[in-house]
Amino acid sequence: TLPSGVIWAIEIKRTTTPKVSRGFHLAAEDIGSVERMLVYAGDHDAPLPGGGRAMPLAAAMARL
Repeated sequence: TLPSGVIWAIEIKRTTTPKVSRGFHLAAEDIGSVERMLVYAGDHDAPLPGGGRAMPLAAAMARL
């Protein structure tokens, strides 16, 4: 939970291919996350299937 009270689901991967598993989305639903983010080793921001965004570390830090 961030200071604003919003619950985020964040997954960090070392890969350059932004893919999340079904488990990520299930876990995000279980915790009631409002935002979903995949931090990865690529260099662009992209939408994730099922909701959320994939983004490089610098972009993720700026968003948080």
